[in-house]
Amino acid sequence: MGKWKNFCAAGVLFCLVAAVILWWVRMPISDQELLANFAKAGDFFWGVQSVGGLPWWSPSFLQGTSLAMAWGYMLSNVVLLATALPFGFLAGSKVAVGCCLLAGDCGMLEP
Repeated sequence: MGKWKNFCAAGVLFCLVAAVILWWVRMPISDQELLANFAKAGDFFWGVQSVGGLPWWSPSFLQGTSLAMAWGYMLSNVVLLATALPFGFLAGSKVAVGCCLLAGDCGMLEP
């Protein structure tokens, strides 16, 4: 009876976590959370296309800024853009967060 009790408790816990994740994925994101990162990544990649390499300045006329600092956080923005393409703008970013949390958890395991 003890195994079934543990199995049922694990099943209930899994269902609760899955329900929270599904609820969280469906919630809209705020500007503060994500839109600025997508804008920065878009500006960086438009710059890559316009110069055919790593850009130093954004392609925006009169509003252009140096993109040298963008190289430091572009890895996280690439992950956001890569998950936004197949899953959409809202769910893709949250899938990226979940994947990064899972990767971080796996990195914390002891050998």
